[in-house]
Amino acid sequence: MENTKITKIKRAPYKNAEKTRRDIINAVISLLRSNKKLDSIAISDIARKAKINRGTFYHHYDNISQVIDDIENELMEKINLLWKKSSEEDNTVKSFLRFVANGVVENGNLYMDLINNVPRYVFKDMREKFFHLMETEFVKIKPMTNEEIYQVNILVSGISVTFIEWLKGNNSNYTLDQLIEYSSALVERVVY
Repeated sequence: MENTKITKIKRAPYKNAEKTRRDIINAVISLLRSNKKLDSIAISDIARKAKINRGTFYHHYDNISQVIDDIENELMEKINLLWKKSSEEDNTVKSFLRFVANGVVENGNLYMDLINNVPRYVFKDMREKFFHLMETEFVKIKPMTNEEIYQVNILVSGISVTFIEWLKGNNSNYTLDQLIEYSSALVERVVY
């Protein structure tokens, strides 16, 4: 008997794979925008909204948490891009906060949908990623002690909450420019 090697043929991704992933992400965002809480969204809701079948969903994702991870990663990529743009223009904390604040305002509806309907662990993950980005960039400016790193972590948490409250309209005593000014002054005291 001849020994034949059976090779598995690797399927090429189908043409619309990226479009389908985008449709799934948009379906989840749309469901969140309709004030549906994340834990009440079913795969069948997403499939119906994205005009796909459940099998297609499972071809791209194992569960809804992975879709949320992709949304979170996209938002972090935008923040990374804003950091790079701000450092090219003016490598200051104020410049970065202005770029991020403008990005948040431009995507305010999406952020509000996420804030109101996504579990807190998602924001904890994003805050930790954001803090890691800031720590990495600040250490390039000046080596930081553990105490300074901890202080920046506290400031990032406070600044994040302050901007979220401003977006919600709960902190309307200040303009966006004032929030940027006060936040950057606090961070600069710790970092510089």
